[in-house]
Amino acid sequence: MVRLCRHDRLPARRYNLPYDERQRMQLSFSRNMVDWCFAGLVAAGATVPESRHYASMAIDGDDLVVLSRSGTPQAKSPHNGDMITFHRIPDFRSLVY
Repeated sequence: MVRLCRHDRLPARRYNLPYDERQRMQLSFSRNMVDWCFAGLVAAGATVPESRHYASMAIDGDDLVVLSRSGTPQAKSPHNGDMITFHRIPDFRSLVY
């Protein structure tokens, strides 16, 4: 579970930046390119170094496939990931509401 908190209560490894969230990679959509809606959570890390970012995506039939620069708990920092992860979102177009 990821908890939101005040910036002064963030762990030191977050560099005191409350907007620097890299633990969750979420899928969003927009009908007008201005208003964005949450469609689903693609991946989430349990600790600060377990980041998910710089995603590359492709469509494979009805699925969305995502390759992400990611981190394990042993990663040097949230930015310096130490692995690549692959994610598949089946029938991703059905997530639009």
